[in-house]
Amino acid sequence: MCCSIRSDKINLNNIFQTYLNRDVPHSTHLPKIKPMCFNYALQRTVEEMMTYVKEAQQYEKKIFYKYIKKCYVFCGGSMACTYVTATCFSLRPIILPVSLPFDAEYPFPINYTSMYVIIYMHHACLCIQTAAHVCVSSFGALLLWFTVARFECLAAELERSTDIDALVVCVKKQLHLKR
Repeated sequence: MCCSIRSDKINLNNIFQTYLNRDVPHSTHLPKIKPMCFNYALQRTVEEMMTYVKEAQQYEKKIFYKYIKKCYVFCGGSMACTYVTATCFSLRPIILPVSLPFDAEYPFPINYTSMYVIIYMHHACLCIQTAAHVCVSSFGALLLWFTVARFECLAAELERSTDIDALVVCVKKQLHLKR
């Protein structure tokens, strides 16, 4: 809820800034940040992932470790770069001759120290929240990675199946994975 209120405040400020600069021949488009507050399907998917990993057999764990070994540097590095970029952007007024991290004009004076500190902290929190949303967006890639690993586990199980009953179990698992 706080994220929604903060993004709405920034949107109001940008609408006001666009109104003040309506004669300038440039257009700005700022996407709305919508929080994923109540996404029960996503929670069920994460719970299913956790239980599957806990109940995985040894050969399945080896497959998961292979994928983790392949991707952990990229995933961790991209998350670190995202947060470093957000932190540098929020510290921009220290280095550059700008007063706030975002170029926003307010319908009230911000010359007072207390008002400036409140607005600056708001902008800094918004930078960190934006970085968090970018990292949450990479969660879709994690879900794809997990599905690929499970299909590889299923392929290994299919290779080891020796009778019709084991084959039927593999087909049921494959249909469950496809949904």
